Amino acid sequence: MRRKIITWLCNADLYWEIVIRDSLTCQVCGRKGRIIKGKAVCGKYLNKWVTMEIDHIQSLYYDGNNEKENLRLTCRKCNRSLGK
Repeated sequence: MRRKIITWLCNADLYWEIVIRDSLTCQVCGRKGRIIKGKAVCGKYLNKWVTMEIDHIQSLYYDGNNEKENLRLTCRKCNRSLGK
Protein backbone atom coordinates (compact mmCIF):
# COMPACT_ATOMS: atom_id res chain seq x y z
CA MET A 1 0.00 0.00 0.00
CA ARG A 2 1.42 3.35 -0.99
CA ARG A 3 0.60 6.44 1.03
CA LYS A 4 -0.35 9.69 -0.63
CA ILE A 5 1.88 12.62 0.24
CA ILE A 6 0.04 15.52 1.85
CA THR A 7 2.28 18.54 2.02
CA TRP A 8 -0.43 21.09 2.78
CA LEU A 9 -1.53 19.17 5.87
CA CYS A 10 1.57 20.51 7.60
CA ASN A 11 0.06 23.98 7.23
CA ALA A 12 -0.02 25.62 10.68
CA ASP A 13 -3.11 27.71 9.89
CA LEU A 14 -5.15 24.64 9.02
CA TYR A 15 -3.90 22.82 12.12
CA TRP A 16 -5.04 25.64 14.41
CA GLU A 17 -8.39 25.94 12.61
CA ILE A 18 -9.06 22.27 13.41
CA VAL A 19 -7.81 22.70 17.00
CA ILE A 20 -10.17 25.63 17.58
CA ARG A 21 -13.11 23.97 15.81
CA ASP A 22 -12.73 20.82 17.94
CA SER A 23 -12.26 22.87 21.13
CA LEU A 24 -8.90 21.29 22.04
CA THR A 25 -10.67 17.98 22.62
CA CYS A 26 -9.67 14.56 21.29
CA GLN A 27 -12.53 13.43 19.08
CA VAL A 28 -11.93 9.75 19.93
CA CYS A 29 -11.38 9.57 23.70
CA GLY A 30 -12.87 12.95 24.63
CA ARG A 31 -9.90 14.16 26.68
CA LYS A 32 -9.54 17.90 26.92
CA GLY A 33 -6.18 19.25 25.79
CA ARG A 34 -4.21 22.41 26.43
CA ILE A 35 -1.59 24.50 24.68
CA ILE A 36 1.99 24.20 25.92
CA LYS A 37 4.91 25.87 24.12
CA GLY A 38 2.84 26.51 21.00
CA LYS A 39 1.59 22.93 20.64
CA ALA A 40 -1.76 21.39 21.38
CA VAL A 41 -1.23 18.53 23.84
CA CYS A 42 -3.52 16.08 25.59
CA GLY A 43 -3.55 14.82 29.19
CA LYS A 44 -0.59 13.05 30.61
CA TYR A 45 0.08 9.49 29.54
CA LEU A 46 2.94 7.71 31.29
CA ASN A 47 4.02 11.09 32.75
CA LYS A 48 4.35 12.69 29.30
CA TRP A 49 2.16 15.13 27.47
CA VAL A 50 0.80 13.57 24.29
CA THR A 51 0.78 15.73 21.16
CA MET A 52 -2.56 16.19 19.44
CA GLU A 53 -2.64 15.31 15.74
CA ILE A 54 -4.92 15.81 12.78
CA ASP A 55 -6.59 12.60 11.63
CA HIS A 56 -8.65 11.77 8.56
CA ILE A 57 -12.13 10.48 9.39
CA GLN A 58 -12.28 8.58 6.10
CA SER A 59 -8.72 7.69 5.13
CA LEU A 60 -7.19 8.71 1.83
CA TYR A 61 -6.70 5.04 1.01
CA TYR A 62 -10.49 4.57 1.04
CA ASP A 63 -11.13 7.60 -1.18
CA GLY A 64 -11.26 10.15 1.65
CA ASN A 65 -10.29 13.73 0.94
CA ASN A 66 -8.36 16.54 2.61
CA GLU A 67 -11.34 18.80 3.24
CA LYS A 68 -11.78 20.24 6.74
CA GLU A 69 -14.99 18.24 7.19
CA ASN A 70 -12.97 15.02 6.84
CA LEU A 71 -10.35 16.04 9.42
CA ARG A 72 -10.54 15.79 13.21
CA LEU A 73 -8.31 16.40 16.20
CA THR A 74 -7.07 13.34 18.09
CA CYS A 75 -4.37 12.72 20.65
CA ARG A 76 -1.38 10.77 19.37
CA LYS A 77 -2.28 7.74 21.49
CA CYS A 78 -5.77 7.47 19.96
CA ASN A 79 -4.61 8.27 16.43
CA ARG A 80 -1.94 5.58 16.45
CA SER A 81 -4.34 2.96 17.88
CA LEU A 82 -7.01 3.55 15.19
CA GLY A 83 -5.13 1.72 12.42
CA LYS A 84 -4.96 -1.60 14.25
